[in-house]
Amino acid sequence: MFKFCFVTDDKLTPLSKLDNYLKIIFESKVDCIQLRFKNLKTIDLYNLGKDLKKDCVKFKKTLIVNDRVDIAKSINAHGAHVGMDDLPYNQARKILGRKSIIGVSASNKNEFIKVKKLKGVDYIGVSAFSSNTKKEMKNYFGLSGLKICAKATKIPLIAIGGINISDVNSILKLKIHGVAMISSLLKGNIKKNCMDVSKIISSYEKI
Repeated sequence: MFKFCFVTDDKLTPLSKLDNYLKIIFESKVDCIQLRFKNLKTIDLYNLGKDLKKDCVKFKKTLIVNDRVDIAKSINAHGAHVGMDDLPYNQARKILGRKSIIGVSASNKNEFIKVKKLKGVDYIGVSAFSSNTKKEMKNYFGLSGLKICAKATKIPLIAIGGINISDVNSILKLKIHGVAMISSLLKGNIKKNCMDVSKIISSYEKI
């Protein structure tokens, strides 16, 4: 399963810049792309996803579609990521089948308790790690919260939300499976940022 995910975003990766970002991401050791555009029309998201799937196959990346299980199914993505307000996990599994990767978000302690009980979930997206991306955010997991989650389940955990490159080592020390990132990868030299994160991840794979 993937350990280093790049997430697209309506504001941070607008369509006008997306191609340039993805060219760098595809050449990096990022091993997963999560297609997440909440404001695109269905047909536009479908067309974008269809093209992205071809590139992901070419560059050997995992493609996960956020929220839209129907899009994931129609473009034959590797899987989907759903939240508590999206199509229920059990229904997503029926639609996508046993071989698809399906992750579920947990944005607080109560959601985590519910998600870890779901049978067959491939990973739990623990969000948010910090309040770096949303200054008004009061509820976030932090290292202490991730530590509790890691001890409470054997399901792979993917940390997301406000993760800086300097946080990655501390996160992985807790036996968190991987990280999903956006803004910190796009600041400055994207190629170097991806390389720095992949080196940290690789150091844990050797343990």
